[in-house]
Amino acid sequence: MFNVLCIVLAVIIAGCTIERSPKKQTPAYEDPFEFLRNTDVSSVEGRTSVEGYTSERPILATDGWLDGLPIPIYISSEFDDSHVAILRNSMKMWEDAAGQDLFDYKGRIDDKGNDYIKEFRMSLKDMKNVMYVANFEKWDEKAAFYAGTTPMRLTLVGDDLERGVLHTSDMYFNRRSLWSLGHISLHEMGHFLGLGHVDVFEDPHSIMHAAFPIDMDLNGVILSKDPIEAVLSEGDIKRLHQIYGCLGSACRN
Repeated sequence: MFNVLCIVLAVIIAGCTIERSPKKQTPAYEDPFEFLRNTDVSSVEGRTSVEGYTSERPILATDGWLDGLPIPIYISSEFDDSHVAILRNSMKMWEDAAGQDLFDYKGRIDDKGNDYIKEFRMSLKDMKNVMYVANFEKWDEKAAFYAGTTPMRLTLVGDDLERGVLHTSDMYFNRRSLWSLGHISLHEMGHFLGLGHVDVFEDPHSIMHAAFPIDMDLNGVILSKDPIEAVLSEGDIKRLHQIYGCLGSACRN
C-alpha cells in the first residue's frame, strides 16, 4: 500500500526591500541589507511570504540580477562529483535556453551552510551565492518532505510590487532527495534566476510547479527512486527570456 505524496519545492525571500513607487518611474534599487529585520520568513504550499508580502507570481525578479550576467555561483564541497555534474548540467540547460552565459561557476567551496530554516538567511550575508546540501528533517516533520529551497535577497518596487531585482541567493537541497537532484536543481535554479512558482493548470509541463508527486509508503519510505525527467517547458523558456532576453537560436523558442 502506498500514498502519492507531493515533495515541496520552495523559495524563501529572506531579506526583502519593499518600495512603493509610481509604476511609470524607473525604480531606484537600494541595498536590501539596510532593511533587514529579524523576521521569520516562510514558504508554505508554494506561497512565498515575507513581512506581510505574499507572492504567487511566475516571475519574481523582473529585472534579473542587480550586477548583471553572468551570476557568480559556488557549489558546496559536501556534494560528491556525480552531484556536481548534475548541478552543472542544470546550469547548462538554463543557459542553452537563453543562448547566453547565465552562471559564472567559481568552483567548490568548503562551506556547509545551515540545517535550520531560521538560519538559512544567515548564509546570504557573504554574498557568495552557494548551492548547499542540508538535512531538512531537522526543521520539523513537515519540512522533511521539502526537496529544496532558495533563500534570496530581493528588492521589490512599484505600487503593486510588480518589479523586482535580485542581490544574492543561495540554494539548499534536501539530503534525502538527492536521488532526483536533476529535477530539483533545475527548479531551484529557476528561482535563483528570478522565476516564481507556476500553476500546474497554466503550464502543465513547467519545471516551476511548487511540488511534484512521488510514491511513498505509510512510514515515509520512498518506494520508487527513478529519476524524474528534468526539462524546461516552452513557458519556462518564455519567462526566462522576459527577464534576460535571448541570443542566437535560443530566440526561436
